[in-house]
Amino acid sequence: MAERLLQNEPSAVTMVWLTTFSEITADPLGTIWMRPLEYRDITKGTQYDPSRPRTGAYRREPAREGLVVARLKKLRLFEG
Repeated sequence: MAERLLQNEPSAVTMVWLTTFSEITADPLGTIWMRPLEYRDITKGTQYDPSRPRTGAYRREPAREGLVVARLKKLRLFEG
């Protein structure tokens, strides 16, 4: 979803916050959120960079998901 939001014109870099269903139902105000901005920064310069030319449909790639999970610092909606 983050990749697709970055490919829109204009892109939704910070206006959209993403999480998983299990995390939001367990702790909606917890440190469970990411924005497309974080995804873009994590994947920049890799084979998963959303700015690279794409051909074909989006495909799930466990290696990409692993990269993002390993580097992602999740956010809270509210600080304090």
